[in-house]
Amino acid sequence: MSCVAGLDAGFACFSFANQLGDSAPQAEELDHVRGVVDLFASAFLGSAGWQLVQIREDDSAFEFVVDEADGPVSLRRGLTATAAIASLLVAPSELRVFVREPPQTVLRVDPDSHRAFREADPNVRPLAVLCPIHSARVLGGENEGLVLRTTVGAMILVAASELPSDLEVALGRAALTRLMAQLDFAARFARAQKVKGDNQIVAVAMKLTSLRGAARRVRSGGSAEDRRQLATRFVEMIEWAQKQLA
Repeated sequence: MSCVAGLDAGFACFSFANQLGDSAPQAEELDHVRGVVDLFASAFLGSAGWQLVQIREDDSAFEFVVDEADGPVSLRRGLTATAAIASLLVAPSELRVFVREPPQTVLRVDPDSHRAFREADPNVRPLAVLCPIHSARVLGGENEGLVLRTTVGAMILVAASELPSDLEVALGRAALTRLMAQLDFAARFARAQKVKGDNQIVAVAMKLTSLRGAARRVRSGGSAEDRRQLATRFVEMIEWAQKQLA
């Protein structure tokens, strides 16, 4: 599946989470707001083409049992729904979608990924929303190296979308602080996945860290040459990211 679908899902989930703010139910409060969780889960799953039948929960998983209303649901639509649901939950459980007929688990999201999104600093939340999407794709059996490269590529493009088109203009301190946080988040995420033999992603993580240093120099009052170097190197990263999503 193209990561463009994941990026679409990410933006959908991020928009919802921004409206939700800090009002998402905590784990210990779920019993008191079960109706709200059911309502949102039913709406999100319904938008993907699933009809919610039952919610099953134990110490290891939060599972949504569904019927397919109009035939098999595309992974793109399913990821959008489950990413949005993940933004509601902070319970340390795997998130699953189980279709009754034929009986099978069609989507899984590990607890660390949706926890990373819920607990992310506001500066990096637009990137962190891609964590549960990345998890669902890997647990769904996609090639880990390919998924990682497309996810990191999507993170770079999200960071770029918040900057002016002319990167040599004088960015404000707040914009540079946000960019530094996002570059650091993407680099840490890439390193944390530990995909064996993927030297390309190791190199990209190093470049992201170096780029963060360049942004720090500019924030500290760097010269016009420092700004030019930051712009040139960031454009190179954007071009790499675009190739991953092509």
